[in-house]
Amino acid sequence: PLVNPARARALIGETPLNAAETTFVAEPFFFSPLTLANRRVVFDWRIDGESIGNDREDPRLFTIAARESGSGRAALTVTARSDFPLQTATRALTLGFGRGEFNF
Repeated sequence: PLVNPARARALIGETPLNAAETTFVAEPFFFSPLTLANRRVVFDWRIDGESIGNDREDPRLFTIAARESGSGRAALTVTARSDFPLQTATRALTLGFGRGEFNF
């Protein structure tokens, strides 16, 4: 992203996307900072139930490009897991392409 991410509130429900490309950041705030720093948290990003994979440099980040048709919906889910201590957090959003304004 060209600017720092807005972290004032979590995204919920349907999130409209108008930009050609949007980056999401997963911030599991109740996880131990040491566990996050040591990369002992696994992030599982999914679009419409299909895994995106974990080959990104920073697994907390996920970038999505707008659909060619310019409209439609997609379900985005991210799950953060840590084995020590055992923790799991999941957030699901509906992405609305070509709808309204995109504001954090």
